Amino acid sequence: GHAHQNHCLPAFLEATAANYHLHDNNATEDTHDPVGCGTIDFTEVMKAVNKNGVKPVIEVATLEGTLASIRALGNL
Repeated sequence: GHAHQNHCLPAFLEATAANYHLHDNNATEDTHDPVGCGTIDFTEVMKAVNKNGVKPVIEVATLEGTLASIRALGNL
């Protein structure tokens, strides 16, 4: 989410990372929306997560948002 908001998501996803904190947004505000509720292409995000072999952390505000994010990621 933060890389998307700062307009550097593609470059961020190319870098090696030890962890990813996932949340969605509309690229203008740090809203920590559930996955699928903003404008991030999580297919590309999950490719990077899998490439780095890490378990992502879902960083949203509510339990309902966390569960919705898990469902959305499971549908990719």
